[in-house]
Amino acid sequence: MDDSIIDCEAGRRLGCSTFCCRLLVRLYEDERVPTTDGSTPKGFVDKAPDGLCIHLDRDTHRCSIWETRPRICREYDCNYDHLLQAAIRFGVKNIAQLSRD
Repeated sequence: MDDSIIDCEAGRRLGCSTFCCRLLVRLYEDERVPTTDGSTPKGFVDKAPDGLCIHLDRDTHRCSIWETRPRICREYDCNYDHLLQAAIRFGVKNIAQLSRD
C-alpha cells in the first residue's frame, strides 16, 4: 500500500490529527437551516475557538453528527488533498504548523 494513502477508519483508531475537521465546511443550499426572520441561512459549519469543527467530539476525535454530516464532509477524500499529503510526508501534526512551515 502507498504510504501516502490514508485509511480514515484506521486513522481514527490511531487518533487522527483531524486535518479535515479544521477545513472550512461550506453547506450546500439544501443543507442550510432556514431562518424564521427572513435573513440568509448560514452557509458554513461553525468552528470552535480551537479551530476545530463544533461537531468534533474532543474526547473520541469522532464526528458527533456522523450519520447526518454535511455532504461536503461525506464527499471529502483526504487521499486527494495535496496539502494533507504534504503534511503527512513532512510529519506535520497540525494545520497551524503546516502554515508556518
